Amino acid sequence: MILIKLFAGNSLLIFFRLVYVISFWFYSLQRIILGLQKTT
Repeated sequence: MILIKLFAGNSLLIFFRLVYVISFWFYSLQRIILGLQKTT
């Protein structure tokens, strides 16, 4: 029910949350790649 309210309401908030999740995932992925390069 809360998800339906969010999707029906603030699409801008969903957009910013999506951007935050993607940037956080990309940052963690970059750290993992750098860590793997250091160990090899």
